[in-house]
Amino acid sequence: MPADLSQAEMIKSILQDYAASVGLSINFQKSTLFTVNSSAEATSRLAQIFDYAIGTMPFTYLGLPMGTTRPTVTDLMPLVASVERKLSSAAVLDLGSKLMLVNSVITSLGIYAMCSIKIPPRVLEHLDKLRRYCLWAKSSDEGTKAVSLAAWEMVCRPKNKGGLGVVDLKIQNQGLLLKMLHKFYNRIDLPWVNLVWSAYYVDSIPHASDPCGLFWWRDVMQLSPIYRAITTVQVGDGRTVLFWKDLWHDAILSDNHPRLYSFAMNEDVSATETPGDVFGVLKDFSQANFTSTAFAMKWRIRVLSGYGNPSAQTNGKSLHGSCWLTG
Repeated sequence: MPADLSQAEMIKSILQDYAASVGLSINFQKSTLFTVNSSAEATSRLAQIFDYAIGTMPFTYLGLPMGTTRPTVTDLMPLVASVERKLSSAAVLDLGSKLMLVNSVITSLGIYAMCSIKIPPRVLEHLDKLRRYCLWAKSSDEGTKAVSLAAWEMVCRPKNKGGLGVVDLKIQNQGLLLKMLHKFYNRIDLPWVNLVWSAYYVDSIPHASDPCGLFWWRDVMQLSPIYRAITTVQVGDGRTVLFWKDLWHDAILSDNHPRLYSFAMNEDVSATETPGDVFGVLKDFSQANFTSTAFAMKWRIRVLSGYGNPSAQTNGKSLHGSCWLTG
């Protein structure tokens, strides 16, 4: 909410009226006030209204470090500590039970964090070290020892590839963040999706724009090449689809027609701008060979027949936004 004193007083009044109506009391001292881009004086006044303690960033919310800067290794140490607490009985278990503990319990502890942010490599290395210890730890007269019986890369292979099926945390982290990209590109009706589109990409194509936003979104957008490599595009209005570089036809046009692509004035032109006049995106169309000319003419005919028009019907529905499909 805005750092406005009148709004803060109104919110406190609403909370107190609700508490009185249900016969409860609110303990404001259990809460902490965090402000962004607010003066110390305004923060102090807001804290006095609610009788809150004043907190500083980063802070932990639902187990994740919250702040305006990238989490450090120290900020994510609670995640490492939660894994360490699960290792107390690892040495007395048989190998099958250890494998179950690693896959079902220890690996699962980091899923929530990996769904939200890119985990630093040093933290992933520490978690893998703990997982190796859990898998290979063995009690002996000399104490507990952990001697690896196979390379960790082999252990992380699927069972049908000769491994033990242990999840690769780096790949899992990328896969979970790709789910965010899928929601973003398909404009799922979520607050954060609408915010990112309206704040950064009103008149631009996300994967053709310079990096922008906070650290978490920059990390997510770094996975855009992977996401685009495993998806196809069902063109609606074409405003967020690259004509040359996205897979919206049978193949990526820049790969299938490199000769024609070499004459493009704007390599990152959208599918909306290009179909209206295929010849307008070429530096010197007269230099293109007759095969490229025939290709462009074929596309011109398809454009004139309504292909790529925002009002074109697809599966019985009008697509005003492009749909990115996996599989």
